[in-house]
Amino acid sequence: MILAILGTFYLNQNKTRGTEAAELAFKNERTKRGDRKTIVLPDGSKVTINAQSTLSFPEHFEAGRREVYLNGEAFFEVVKNPESPFIVKTRKVETQVLGTSFNVNSYDDLSTASVAVVIGKVNVKNTKGSALILTPTEMGLIESEKSEIQKTSFDPDAVTGWKDGMLFFAKSDFNEVFRKIEIWYDVEIIVEGNNLPKGRYSGAFKNEKLEDVMQGIAFTSGFKFQIKGKQIIIHN
Repeated sequence: MILAILGTFYLNQNKTRGTEAAELAFKNERTKRGDRKTIVLPDGSKVTINAQSTLSFPEHFEAGRREVYLNGEAFFEVVKNPESPFIVKTRKVETQVLGTSFNVNSYDDLSTASVAVVIGKVNVKNTKGSALILTPTEMGLIESEKSEIQKTSFDPDAVTGWKDGMLFFAKSDFNEVFRKIEIWYDVEIIVEGNNLPKGRYSGAFKNEKLEDVMQGIAFTSGFKFQIKGKQIIIHN
């Protein structure tokens, strides 16, 4: 079964791990901006890690528990084991599953997080004690200032398209657009006068070159740009 995870965590700040678990030897798999990699966990589950992400996991899973810790974004193909639930922990949300396909988005520098289910069923908990069961096509939205988890629907391409090389924007403001591009292509975007383009942008690019992506966005959004090495200068 497949599951996709986006999230943010700080291992040292996680207070839910028991003493026994803390004594386990952990491995850290990291990716840089513009990089992605695939690894295999001790139970045989396969994980594709997106750019600028860290996945921490024990060198071996103990009987009855499979816990991993994520900072960033990853796509999991989880080996099903009813006697050993698979748990993904981030700073904002904990997701438990036996074998399914879902996506978690929980970046530390964003005020909201989300969990979207593609196949199966998951149990989602936030840090304020609220819990929600999600089934296929359902997404839970977690907002820092709210105690309850809101349930809604979602577009699968927008949530999991990244693992297939798709850079997807759905009515995104330009803070989000430029942030994604910086991580995706390992560049720095500088907006002259801090004058961001107005409105929102929707579009999808699959395995496109940086210049082609920027040309497409700039043409429809009414701004000009220059690429200088690893910097992109936005003229609005």
